[in-house]
Amino acid sequence: AGTGPSDAHVVIVYFDPPQTIKIGKGENTGRSMTYWNAVSGIQTAGMWHGKAQRYELPMSVISKKGGCAVLLQSVGKDGLPGPILGAALIHKPAHSRP
Repeated sequence: AGTGPSDAHVVIVYFDPPQTIKIGKGENTGRSMTYWNAVSGIQTAGMWHGKAQRYELPMSVISKKGGCAVLLQSVGKDGLPGPILGAALIHKPAHSRP
């Protein structure tokens, strides 16, 4: 049984669109590998205090990359990040309105 709502961080994790890279060294020399959703940045957007809240992200920020994930991550009494309580994926829009 839980102890009720507690504070958590709202964390935005930005990622790149798929990128194919040619391997130049090692046992995979000459092969190509496609990396999906490589993390390019992490930002804490705010705090969650156990109640409904609204956060807004500028579309210009999301559109620069492949999209982002929004995480709700608990915070321990020591202030260190704890387990992820929830997550949502926001894809880069296929097109934007004028």
